Amino acid sequence: MKVSRVILFTIAFFCLCGANWANEPNCSPCGKTTSAPISIFDGINSITVPKARIAFYGWLQTGITVNEYGSRNRYDSPYIAPVNRQLDGHSANSHLLMLEQQSDLKLNQLWFGAQRLLDTKRGFDWGFQVDTAYGTDLRYCQSFNDKTFDYNCGRGDYYFSIVSLYGDIGYKNLSVRVGKFSSEMSNESFAATETFFYTKSYAFFNAPTVSGVRAVYRLNDRWSLLGAWTTGENTSFENRFDDNGFLCQARFKPTESTALKYSFLLERNNGLSKHPDAATRYGRNWLTQDFAGHQVVFLWDINARWRYIMEGFSCVQLMHRDQDNETGFANGFNVNLFYKVNDRWSVGGRYEWLKAQRTLFDLAYLTDGSGTEINSLAFAVHWQPTYRLNFRTELRNDWTDYNNGYKPFANGTQRSQLLLGGAMTVKF
Repeated sequence: MKVSRVILFTIAFFCLCGANWANEPNCSPCGKTTSAPISIFDGINSITVPKARIAFYGWLQTGITVNEYGSRNRYDSPYIAPVNRQLDGHSANSHLLMLEQQSDLKLNQLWFGAQRLLDTKRGFDWGFQVDTAYGTDLRYCQSFNDKTFDYNCGRGDYYFSIVSLYGDIGYKNLSVRVGKFSSEMSNESFAATETFFYTKSYAFFNAPTVSGVRAVYRLNDRWSLLGAWTTGENTSFENRFDDNGFLCQARFKPTESTALKYSFLLERNNGLSKHPDAATRYGRNWLTQDFAGHQVVFLWDINARWRYIMEGFSCVQLMHRDQDNETGFANGFNVNLFYKVNDRWSVGGRYEWLKAQRTLFDLAYLTDGSGTEINSLAFAVHWQPTYRLNFRTELRNDWTDYNNGYKPFANGTQRSQLLLGGAMTVKF
């Protein structure tokens, strides 16, 4: 990475944005820790409080990104009609998932939801949540690992997904959830209103959506424990391959201004071993795949203006094939610092490091199998002129140690990339 280039772009970026910066940082992964707003808006989980037990909500986010190379979107399909075109995964911003389309003005999310919050303070209660959305982000919420449920809803750039669909029952300190829901392992969220940065961290893709049954027990005001059985990551209850996953989580609030969350996910994904015909048809070319990953998130509200979040993760993947086994791993961390200037402006920064081998984001295994190291630095600015309207802009630089073979940026020719993006979010 050319340090002078990054410094120059950074100075120009903040000069263009002005001396005042943007709105409140991302919501706490372990629950609200201060009286300040918990996200750039209110966040899904606070919309219904306290008057309406059942609430309807939604938002729209649209945005655009440009990179330093001007590399444009490339499509496999020869057809011009958007319904037929299929984005080439090795073009434009292909290494930045959920923002692959570099040169297009994107509809990231058109989101509609309904919710009844669970409230067990007086005893037994029930609740539910349904979230549906359409846009360029939504193929990452679909049940693509077994190609069921909402998988075929979309083509090319735009997809529809039932992001969550679950029911809750609870009694005092115990609650049970059944359906499709987020694993909530990361400090980030699919929901645009609950994420400070326009781009996603690499760690976020270690926190999938799941279908299954989970139970949460609140020991006291500081400790809660979660356990869940799932049908594997990004799969539905149809569970075409009889996958099994187990999610465990512990949440701890040592003080009113700090929160800590630890998550552990263990999975066995079947393929040719149980359903060889279906595995061949749907692209599972292994007997079984074992996956183990854990993630820790620490949040500290330093004061009314400053917030610090640190996130670390590690995962190991073992694929059993007919003649050999393939092992991969990914380790990484990111640190986030946010500053709230006033009710309309705030700014945030994020640094991330990732080491991956034979897993997601590792392209070097195509040549030497040694894995790759990725670094990312991002700065974001928020302006919220009204309660329902938010503008965000972001400058991000990624650099890798790819020395030979395929490279992640500029259509496979560059090891690093500087990106500028902006988005508008409207809540209704």
